[in-house]
Amino acid sequence: MIYLILLILLIAIMIFIFFKIFSKIIHTMIAIILLLLLVGSGIVFLAYFDYKDINENFTTSPNVIILKNEDDYLSGGIYILNNDDKLQEPLNVDDMESLSKKEILNNNYKLIFLELSFLEENMNNNIYYGEYTLTREEFVDIIESDNFYEKLSGYVNEDIQDIRDEEPIEYVLKAKIFSHVLFEIYEEKGMDVFVLAQKNNQMEIYKKSMFFRVSEFIPKLLLNNKDNTE
Repeated sequence: MIYLILLILLIAIMIFIFFKIFSKIIHTMIAIILLLLLVGSGIVFLAYFDYKDINENFTTSPNVIILKNEDDYLSGGIYILNNDDKLQEPLNVDDMESLSKKEILNNNYKLIFLELSFLEENMNNNIYYGEYTLTREEFVDIIESDNFYEKLSGYVNEDIQDIRDEEPIEYVLKAKIFSHVLFEIYEEKGMDVFVLAQKNNQMEIYKKSMFFRVSEFIPKLLLNNKDNTE
């Protein structure tokens, strides 16, 4: 009888200890869940207001967009995405490689470094700029070339001097052709073009706000990621 009472007491103590520990675990889990919900709500709140700001200003404010291939700056300019004349000012990117991001951004809204590989993967097979027709491969070749006018002349079958007479400054013509290609993609994909580039590690944005941080977690299937084959 004594052993039975002791056994019952032991079981009761073990049950009490179990529920005491389990209760602490439950309370800890609830606290962690509430904390995660609070942090998550804060992130969503900040991302929403940042999205509103970007939605209002990103396409209507001047942004610096630099085309690069790894560490080499190829072309760029100051752009307003929703303006008929999207290219506001061509930039001589050769002068920028020694500058800080803050210095390049200056008083503009955002600074975007876009990898050439992203254009290669998303542009049409052929581009039509004015009277020039270039294939995807020809565009990549001329935009990377140190002999830009010579390469362009060969591909479009036009005299170098005639091209120079039309646009004598190399970085200006490069920026115009780059702009044409970029905004053909933008017209089709909209803001998705920048989100997709970021997810593929083909774009760096400065200053990187909450919307672009959160957008890294958007599944690619939800983005406009159609192939261009024209």
